Amino acid sequence: MSVSRAKSEIRIEVYVWQPVVRWSLWMMVVCILVLATTGYLIGNPVLFTRNEVLIMSNVKFIHYVAALVFSTAVFVRLLWLFVGNEYASWRGLIPVSAERRHNAFETLKWYLFLKMDSPGAIGHNALAGMAYGTIFGLCLIEILTGHSLYTMQQPGGVGWMVATFGAQQLRLVHHMLTWVFMMFLIHHVYSVFLCSMSEREGLVEAMFNGYKFIKEKRLDTRR
Repeated sequence: MSVSRAKSEIRIEVYVWQPVVRWSLWMMVVCILVLATTGYLIGNPVLFTRNEVLIMSNVKFIHYVAALVFSTAVFVRLLWLFVGNEYASWRGLIPVSAERRHNAFETLKWYLFLKMDSPGAIGHNALAGMAYGTIFGLCLIEILTGHSLYTMQQPGGVGWMVATFGAQQLRLVHHMLTWVFMMFLIHHVYSVFLCSMSEREGLVEAMFNGYKFIKEKRLDTRR
């Protein structure tokens, strides 16, 4: 660890986000954008041909490849909840302790501008952790509905979810969750820059190199 000074407070460089956490995050972001774009085209098809190749066939292929990458990134991140460091742990998503529940309440007040100072956290604050946990759950639903709908492309292939819930219901859920992810992505970008500018802990940079600059007094409270 190295030491830096900001606003007359000692800050310590702490390695927080491991490579798996960072890579899976960026893979999911890129895949969501690709999936949303190709998914929109699948729902509103462009029926033109070029060199005797139907454009929509290529769009569907890109959509499914991105879905496989997205599924892999999500499952790797979920695995890392149990084998990663303390900041990647599932305990950062579920507020099992009274301290984390208090942090979630205080963070909510800060987000609503009811208090001036952020309660902060070295990893995810408790409120962000709960949001991530919810999003991961929705990702699993999106993956299941998407792969189930894909089975309909195979000759005689109908997955159990299609047979149980019906294709139209699965399409509706799959489509609506896309908008949920897009809205969350917009809000998440806002929150990241808000926290980065107010807390001055290098949050944006940490998404690339894994290091945050944490106030020494915050580290002291953990000892």
